[in-house]
Amino acid sequence: LQPAKLQATLAPSDRTARDLTTLLRIGAIINTIQGVEPLARRLLELIFEVVPAERGGILLARGETPDFDSVLASARDGVPRTALQVSRTVVERVLRERVAIWSNRVLEDAAWAGAQSLIAAQVRSVLCVPLALYEQVTGVVYVDTSDPEKTFDESHLRLLTAIAAIAAPSLRNARQAEWLTRENQRLTAEADIERDMIGESPAMRGIYGLVGRVA
Repeated sequence: LQPAKLQATLAPSDRTARDLTTLLRIGAIINTIQGVEPLARRLLELIFEVVPAERGGILLARGETPDFDSVLASARDGVPRTALQVSRTVVERVLRERVAIWSNRVLEDAAWAGAQSLIAAQVRSVLCVPLALYEQVTGVVYVDTSDPEKTFDESHLRLLTAIAAIAAPSLRNARQAEWLTRENQRLTAEADIERDMIGESPAMRGIYGLVGRVA
């Protein structure tokens, strides 16, 4: 299937078909992008095309802890964010229970009274779904909006869940590739230091001197 050609044949109001096209596009490009950050940025761009969010982020967990190795955040205007206000309560629940969280009443519902970071940012609607791979949750996809005219619905929830399911293996592979690259660089640096230390030892200086006299 060719997503671009499929999109051209669809009626503009056909939301289900549009969402399907987005999933096909993600499936087509996801393995062509190298690196966690470029992959996350592209995923967020595609999410903003089909979900009426103002801000979004892909948060990758550090092992099985509630802490994160990386947080890739962006806004609908395409400007990368160095920080993203999210509720730790929300994220920890998604990680712990492997459930999606969806609400359009963050400011009104008493259940959100403890989410001070969201209230301070005047977030009205939030969606957060797990990045699950086999039995492990490797992170979350998070989007929100402060616009009272924009809300999330069940179709947005299902679509974001499907996007997370498609993205999780590729994000895991990209993280592993980056880790292997860092480990290779570290081991190479350690080997270089060890060679330098051996080369400067008295024994080696004696060997160098002997070789010089023989030559």
